[in-house]
Amino acid sequence: MSAFKNLLGGKKEEEKTFVDDMRESCKLSYRERLYGFGIMFSVGCVLGIMSTFFVWDIPKGKPAAFAITYSLGSLCAIGSSAFLAGPWKQIKSMMKETRIIASSVYVVAIGFTLYFALGPNEPVLVLMCIIIQFLAGIWYCLSYIPYARRCVKSTLGGMVGV
Repeated sequence: MSAFKNLLGGKKEEEKTFVDDMRESCKLSYRERLYGFGIMFSVGCVLGIMSTFFVWDIPKGKPAAFAITYSLGSLCAIGSSAFLAGPWKQIKSMMKETRIIASSVYVVAIGFTLYFALGPNEPVLVLMCIIIQFLAGIWYCLSYIPYARRCVKSTLGGMVGV
């Protein structure tokens, strides 16, 4: 029928791409998005709490369990917000000018944490990456709250005396 309409000068339908097909088949209701957010965020919190049980293995030279659980918890936290906004919108939001540095440092720190824990097994480097990951995660979260970064900067500046 569409070929017949095309011959008579009707509007031509554009072909759907793979991404368009995925968007149509992956539509979630508001309730499903909230459930997905709640489950992913809860899993992230549980993994973050579980990671504290493995902190004492770092001085023994076994940082992998801590690094993996903590980093997976961080990834679940990022993934949970993708349920609310949608994955593409979440990625676009992370790439905005106001938070691209924080989100990039956060994701790269997660990657390096896993690399140093699973590869060379360097506890000092893992600990440094975890600290960077933690601080970048806080800075990234503050980027969503209006004037939060400015407030933290002025508070820390006042504490340091700058």
